[in-house]
Amino acid sequence: MSYTKKRLTAFRDILSFCPEDRAVIHTFTDWDETRYIVTDGSVCVVLTEKPEGFPMRNDGKYFYDFCQKESADGDHRLVEHPVTAADCKAAIRQWKQERKSPLLSTPEQPRIKVENDNATGWYDARRLLAVMTAIGPKAQLYIGRRVRGQYRTSFPTLIVKEDISGEEFGVVLPIRVG
Repeated sequence: MSYTKKRLTAFRDILSFCPEDRAVIHTFTDWDETRYIVTDGSVCVVLTEKPEGFPMRNDGKYFYDFCQKESADGDHRLVEHPVTAADCKAAIRQWKQERKSPLLSTPEQPRIKVENDNATGWYDARRLLAVMTAIGPKAQLYIGRRVRGQYRTSFPTLIVKEDISGEEFGVVLPIRVG
């Protein structure tokens, strides 16, 4: 499987948030399976195949372990009324308009709220859109907190997958609001 141009662009969008020296795809090999991690520190996308045309660095164990633990140790549930790509784009457009006004105090990033019966969180709309695009057109959002394992979290993270058993997935960390 090769990645579509749209997905490759999403990988570039994620890496565009990194300083130039860290804009690489991280690799990790375990039991003869190699995973490729696209991350900017706020989001991670775990891929099963190597995307061509990106610099690589073989230091992805930390990122892969984080993503796996977040997925396995969380109480993430499918978001019943999910945020769509159109919602993210609208939030980004509104944020750009507000930034033009000298009278408004505009946040550093465009914010979008995702909620379910078990959790509510605010996320950077640009990064969420990039992760949803990177996963594919059938991306589903799961929101929750890490409730098992050594590190439990009080902030809700998003897991983005095409289906619950998918090997390619993304993790989106929330942003501070207030």
